[in-house]
Amino acid sequence: MNQKILNTKYAFIQGIYYIILCVLMSYGALYLGKVGLRTGLIGIVIASANILATLAQPVIARYIDAHHTSVASILMMMTFLSGLLSIVMLVIGQLPYLVAIIFALLSAIAITMMPFINALTFVFEEKGVVLNFGLSRGIGSVAYALMSLVLGYVISRISPLYLPLVITVSALGLLPILRGFSNDHVVSHKEGEKSRFIDFLKYYKLFLLMLVGYILIYIDHQLINTYMIYIVRNIGGNSLSMGIATFIAAFLELPGMVLFQKYKDKLNISYVMIFAGIMYSIKHLLTLFAPNMTIFFIAQMLQIFAFALFIPSSVFYIDSYFDKKDATTGQALFTMSGTIAGVIASVAGGLLIEVTSVHITLLIFAVLSVVGSAILVSSIKCMK
Repeated sequence: MNQKILNTKYAFIQGIYYIILCVLMSYGALYLGKVGLRTGLIGIVIASANILATLAQPVIARYIDAHHTSVASILMMMTFLSGLLSIVMLVIGQLPYLVAIIFALLSAIAITMMPFINALTFVFEEKGVVLNFGLSRGIGSVAYALMSLVLGYVISRISPLYLPLVITVSALGLLPILRGFSNDHVVSHKEGEKSRFIDFLKYYKLFLLMLVGYILIYIDHQLINTYMIYIVRNIGGNSLSMGIATFIAAFLELPGMVLFQKYKDKLNISYVMIFAGIMYSIKHLLTLFAPNMTIFFIAQMLQIFAFALFIPSSVFYIDSYFDKKDATTGQALFTMSGTIAGVIASVAGGLLIEVTSVHITLLIFAVLSVVGSAILVSSIKCMK
């Protein structure tokens, strides 16, 4: 199979995967609310999914390394389970607590898939075939954006209870594409003895401080994404408004990531991370003070300077900052920090919205974001 066809198939994998993620992450709270769950319980369900995914990812990774199992075959299994669980949700849509359990399992599977879909690029790189990860990931963002726009329009006219059907159809589309990758597998390579974890923590104290700042920033980012339907309703919007807002942010990730990929060798990566970290907080403050949907849409446009720059720059920054033997641990801790932020945002955000108000919740999380930016900037300056 030639490189062009493989890149096309990989772009489709990213695109379809992010359609599934869009349904679960952007419209999950809306769906669970329609089923009959309270806001606080919705947060616990979403947090449970993140925790399950965090526990499952290293177990599956070790299994792949130990048994030299095809990454694509594992992804096929998880895709099949996703499709099956989505059908179950369609059937039991009027049983809220059972739906909550199925939704948590389905979301956990989807989140778990992410690093293994990314790992497919390294599988082929070892075989001398370079997959364009940046472009394919950008196409994933565009697919996410377009689906959020379509779903926002559709849900404003029909019941959100039909959302699992989108996952079923997407899973059916993803399975045959993954099958074309199933005869390839990851081969583990030892890069020398890794540092003991306790030594790692002592040696990279500033990095751990940077992660604290990142978590505080990312909590607000996750809050806005998870509970966006409550935010837009608070300023006069609806599910269609949410779809447009999500579309704007996700669509602008593509040019941001592509431009970073093109000019990364000419940029000081630490300054890019500092700039992106500050832009996160500006975006969060603008969201806090948005009096209407127009200002909220403008806040979403800042995604091109925040998420779209921070995520790719962090990968390169960590890779350059760590010794080779510790780089994998560094990347893993960074990913885990995002999951921790997601859990806090889901649980604390849901409970705060329920017992206080959307605005007070946004205020509390915006303060955390500003403090996080200050910690992030200070730690990166000291790390240089």
